[in-house]
Amino acid sequence: MQHYESTLETLTQAVKCHDFYFQYSDDHSKWLLGINNQKRIYYIIEALGHSEEAIKIFNSVAPPKYQLPLKSKYYLQD
Repeated sequence: MQHYESTLETLTQAVKCHDFYFQYSDDHSKWLLGINNQKRIYYIIEALGHSEEAIKIFNSVAPPKYQLPLKSKYYLQD
């Protein structure tokens, strides 16, 4: 597994550059780039402990159907 810099700044930049509709591309290279960027974003969010700040950054850019819940039983939070 690759390791990425896991800061709120890195997450902000990654989310702003992400194409949330990559899965609709007919170009396999664009799809592959999109899936790798998505993995990177989710890795960073996980590394940040699914913090409210990280999820708010993600949701500020993500289209409504891709937004994450602020709290979930699947996040390992106290």
